[in-house]
This record gives sequence, C-alpha cells and structure tokens, in this order.
Amino acid sequence: MTPPNSLFEGSHKWEISVSNSEICRVHAMMLGIASRIDGRNVVWVTNIGNGTRRWFCQGYMTRAYVDAPGAPSDPTEPVVIPMEFLPAVEELVQEHGSASIYLNEDENVITCRAGDEYAVIDAYDDDELRPSFRPFLGRPLDRRRDGSARVKSSVFDRMANNYGVSHRTVKDLNGLAAFTTLSFERDKMRWTTDWTRWGKSATSGVCPAEVATRDFSVRFYPSALFSFFRYMPLPEEMEIVVDDVGNKKGNVSFLGDDFGVVVRLFSEGLSRYQSMLSDAFAGFGFSSLDDETDDEVEEFMRTTYADEGSVPDELLDFTFYSNGEVVIFVEIIPGTAGPDCIRLSNHVGDRLQSSPELLKELGTLNTELVNARLVQGPGGFVEIIVDIDNPRSPEQVQDGITNLFAAIGACDGFEQFLPLFAGTEAGPSAG
Repeated sequence: MTPPNSLFEGSHKWEISVSNSEICRVHAMMLGIASRIDGRNVVWVTNIGNGTRRWFCQGYMTRAYVDAPGAPSDPTEPVVIPMEFLPAVEELVQEHGSASIYLNEDENVITCRAGDEYAVIDAYDDDELRPSFRPFLGRPLDRRRDGSARVKSSVFDRMANNYGVSHRTVKDLNGLAAFTTLSFERDKMRWTTDWTRWGKSATSGVCPAEVATRDFSVRFYPSALFSFFRYMPLPEEMEIVVDDVGNKKGNVSFLGDDFGVVVRLFSEGLSRYQSMLSDAFAGFGFSSLDDETDDEVEEFMRTTYADEGSVPDELLDFTFYSNGEVVIFVEIIPGTAGPDCIRLSNHVGDRLQSSPELLKELGTLNTELVNARLVQGPGGFVEIIVDIDNPRSPEQVQDGITNLFAAIGACDGFEQFLPLFAGTEAGPSAG
C-alpha cells in the first residue's frame, strides 16, 4: 500500500488513543449538552493529571465532562475537536476497535487514524475557541458547599422522561420551558416541575436520598441536563452537590465517578428576560452590573427586595444596569394568574423613616408623574417605579426606560425636601 502523505501524518505534539466506549460517551455528552460557540459545536479534551483524560463541553447554562484513562501523549492544555468529526471517529473505532486522534500541525487538520484508514477535518483555532471556564469541573472542593446528597440515577431517568412528555404538550413556549425544584430533607428528595405557566399541571415526586449536609433545595433550568441523561449511560447512583448559592454564580452538579454535569443557578425570571433586558438597555448605553456588585447594590439587595432586611438563600429575581451615572434596578415579578411584569426602579435619596406625612406627600407627587410612581420600599428607600406588564419585546422595555428617565428628571431635588416629611426615628441599619 502507498504510504500516507503529509495530509494524514505530519508532525504532531499530542495524540489521543480512544476506545469505542470512550468516543461513544463523548458523543452522547455532546448530543445532550453542546450548544454552538461562534456558530460551531466543539468539545475540548485535555489531561487533568492523575492518569485522567477529560473531555468537556458547554451548553445553555450547563457544562459537562466525561473522563477516561489518560496517557503521556495526551494534550496538557485544552484542545478543540469539532463535534461533526465525532461520527467519523466512531465509525473508524467500531471498525478497528480503537483509533488515534491528533493534530497534524503541518496541514492544520485534526486527523483520526485507525489501522490503515484516515479521516481528517480542518482544525479550529484553540486560542479563538478557548473555554471560558477551567476543565476542572466536578466536586467543588475550592468553593463553599451548601448541600450534598446521593440519589439513584433511575429517578432522574424518570424525571427526564416526564419532562419530555410534558414539554411536548406545550404548543407555544414563548421562551424557556419549565424549571425544576429539588428539595432534600433527611432521607428523601422531593422534585417538582411547574408547567402551570402554560396552563398545564405541575408534576412532582419523592424518592429516597442520602443527604450528607443540612436540608437544602435548589431550582434550576433542567433541559440540557435531562437531555444528557437521555443519551448517557448512567451509574446506579449519582451525587448532587450545590455550591455558592445566593451569589448569582452558584451551581448544582450531578456527578458520577467518571462524568459530571454542572448547571448554573440563575433566577427563573432573569433567565426568561435577560436577553430582552440586555438588548433594551444597550440602546441607552447601559451595561449589567451583575459582576461588579458595589456597596450601593449590596445595600439595595439587603433592604429593598428582601424581607426584613435579610437576603434569602434562593436567588432573587432582580438585576441592575448602569451607564456610569444612573443605576437602574430591574425586578422580575412572576405572573400567577396572568403575565409577568418587569419592574424598573431608581432610588430617590437616602433611607427615610416612614410617616403618614411622608406617605401623603408621595401620593401628592404621584399625581404629577406619568407612567411612573413613587413608593417607599421595606428598607426605607423612596423609589421611582415603572412597571412593564406582559413584556414581549426589547422595545417595550425601552419605552419603560424612557418613562423612568422622564420621572427621574421630574423628581430632581426631591431628596432634599422629602426628609422634611419623614418620621423622627432612625431608619433600619444596613445589616
């Protein structure tokens, strides 16, 4: 047989030898989780030490990995493998029992070699598609662990099937499907998926669980996770770990011995409207402050939207935007018998002690505002409020922002005289 030319061989710094079971598990992970990055579906692979090779990918609010025995020739930094290359690798592995994957640096192509057969695909730029997170997913040893439990995997199989059946009965989702809540107490787990938003029944169940920490609950978007469960062979049981709840960057992880799915915890309301909000505020030169929490935002969190000044464990349905001069707080008020509401607000001055005189003055001032109103929140702050009912487009949000700007202008100077109507007792401290 004629020796392969440089297109198939060439020089390469790393080489991965894969078995049929390994590549099938990687493909199953991709089918369940992966979403496009810059228009491309990719999986990363690297050696993470301890004789372990890790394949990992990301999807909507979800990251996943599968592990396999590593080798000295594995890449030591994450390298990109296009998803569309995996079926060709699978076919070669099934035919020959194993295959080698490597980057031919001379031709810049990813090559799969099995016996005397080859498959190639143009390589992506590793730097351009570098993962936005570390490959060391899994047990969050370096983060605060808020809850941990072990549950039989068959329970999640049934949950995933149930979710799929309910999902197919909804004709018009108009956004994300239902969120799922898991509640752990003592020796059991309760689960609920609420479809009442679409006029369907909530589904729920209870099962045994080994709870290793205090009782805890978590609410998350499960679509990618359940897709992963439908494609991936599961062990007899899994560990569920919740970490860093309450800081808007928490996670719930579903872990086996050689795989894991990490779902980002994010409030349901913001998940449904984040894109709409970002588009609307960008038109006014505003950007999100979620990753830049300052003292004002922290105080607002503790006094305005939390009962009695304490922040609950669950994630709150609000965010905040700024243009460098004005901070606008955004709350999602979920609809029960009707549509949702987006509430925009801005503080007017410092906290004030409530009094009949102050409330009367706010009522008088409200008669002069259009599509906005002044209220005193539970933390003592006087706020300008604009409500956007049944939000369906960024244009509706932009109209609300315009109304809020007009109200802010109309209330200019109010912080100077509103204290004249306040009570005499000191306001609550910022705990």
